[in-house]
Amino acid sequence: MGRFIGILLLIGYHSLPQEEINWYLDKDISCPIARDSMSGLQYRNMKQNLHLADNSEINNSDKLYKVKLYLNLLNRKFQQFGIEESHDLSK
Repeated sequence: MGRFIGILLLIGYHSLPQEEINWYLDKDISCPIARDSMSGLQYRNMKQNLHLADNSEINNSDKLYKVKLYLNLLNRKFQQFGIEESHDLSK
């Protein structure tokens, strides 16, 4: 599961026109980290079958309903690191 989440984050940053390009063998366009971590078939299966919410209780007024609980968990985890008031980029 950790590799899957990592690939999702990486693919969000390393955007390509089609998701499956990340698993191509061409070094100039593919994403070797994703390809070496998990097969494209495993990734697609996990993406199709992973559900974060109960679809029988859909809240149509909340566009983030399906990921809301997971987002709240991530926000709590990220807040543990704190927020710096200023950042010195010269270091």
